[in-house]
Amino acid sequence: MNMKTIALCASVMWPGSVAADAIDGDWCAPDRLQRVNIAGPKITLSSGTEVAGTYTRHEFVYVVPDGEPGAGMQVYMRQLSEEDVEVHLGEANPELWHRCQAVVS
Repeated sequence: MNMKTIALCASVMWPGSVAADAIDGDWCAPDRLQRVNIAGPKITLSSGTEVAGTYTRHEFVYVVPDGEPGAGMQVYMRQLSEEDVEVHLGEANPELWHRCQAVVS
């Protein structure tokens, strides 16, 4: 095995590491009524409102805009795995959101 292969295997198997590629994509709340889409430094809320935020590969932070529930509060999202993200709304306890499942009709 070459060094690149060993490094890749170690990063995938390292406990507590995020194996996910990036936080980008569709995320759903446990109630499945709230949904967001992250695309780089922009997030689209359930209402269709697009908001600019602070984006890193596995984290996203934004302030809830006027007219939305929780307006003015900061939301911090941290990706835990390919399928899970921890969502902090202000000082409230975090919620575990999941990647939205594809709709099949």
